[in-house]
Amino acid sequence: MTKKALFHGECVIRQIDKLPKGLTPVKPENGYVRIAESEVTGNHHQVAVKDKDIEFYEKDGVLYAKINEPTSGNSARTSEQEHYVLALQKINKKIDEYKAWLLPEHQIIKTQIARIKKWNYRKILVYRYLEKWKWAEIVQDFFEFEDDYKEEKDTKYKEKVMYWHRQALAELEKVSSKPYIKQDRQLPLNM
Repeated sequence: MTKKALFHGECVIRQIDKLPKGLTPVKPENGYVRIAESEVTGNHHQVAVKDKDIEFYEKDGVLYAKINEPTSGNSARTSEQEHYVLALQKINKKIDEYKAWLLPEHQIIKTQIARIKKWNYRKILVYRYLEKWKWAEIVQDFFEFEDDYKEEKDTKYKEKVMYWHRQALAELEKVSSKPYIKQDRQLPLNM
């Protein structure tokens, strides 16, 4: 048997070959056995027990578990802690779905942007729709080394970037309505 040790917060869980003698059974409270108290947050480490899938015993302050039936958890999750875990799992799953949608969209956008001739228009579109999204960061990337940048970043330079953005969108609309150009004839997207 390959032995493993797991560490989770205040818990250390490790495999043993057999249970020692003289163990006292531990009964679940409200369907759970608490395996460790939380030192700070009150999020105690608990194991859901249904029927006899897992049995707990105690001896000399050490908790032992005998797993009779492997399980992935309690399907009737009721605690507030588990509610938050489930909510996070759902959010992470949704984010992964959105990422799967975005990758092909980014490829399409990159291909269309690469067809625009002016480099600053391409750069603005890449920043705005693929990388940065915040106008302040885009303005800074273009003009931060100008002598009057601090005074003019929210006026003259922002207006210039917005003008380029409008022009770039018009160019993007034009190239998007034209037939597709072979990749070897496209302008490179790298700036």
